[in-house]
Formats: sequence, structure tokens, C-alpha cells
Amino acid sequence: MNQLKKGEFYGTHYQKSTFENIIITDTEYTHSKVDWHYHENPYFTYLLEGKLFESNKKESYYLEPGNLLFHNW
Repeated sequence: MNQLKKGEFYGTHYQKSTFENIIITDTEYTHSKVDWHYHENPYFTYLLEGKLFESNKKESYYLEPGNLLFHNW
């Protein structure tokens, strides 16, 4: 299983800003599927446009623009 380091995400980053312990990225995700992985740090995802299907071992759901999602590491 892949571990993504602080500030690493799948997708194409158009902008990345760092403020002490907070990283904000503008990222476009075009992958149809991403292999199982985990992040070194917790993070929020705020969907601006498009759609996103999230799935883990416990649940699956669709996100639409305006949805905010929190993932613990």
C-alpha cells in the first residue's frame, strides 16, 4: 500500500500554497481509479466542480460540487 507524504496527492496540481502546518492545493483529478493508499496527514477535500466517487472498506459515496470531505490519515 502506498503512503503519500505531506502535501502529496494524486492528480495534477495547478496551485499549491503552504501556511505553517496547512497546505492548500488546487488539484484536478482525472484518474478513473486510484489504488489503495494512505496519507501521512489528515486532510480535507472540497469539491469545486465535477464529481467524485469515494470508496473504502466500510462505505461508498458520491460527492458533488460544494461537498466537503475529511479524511484522517
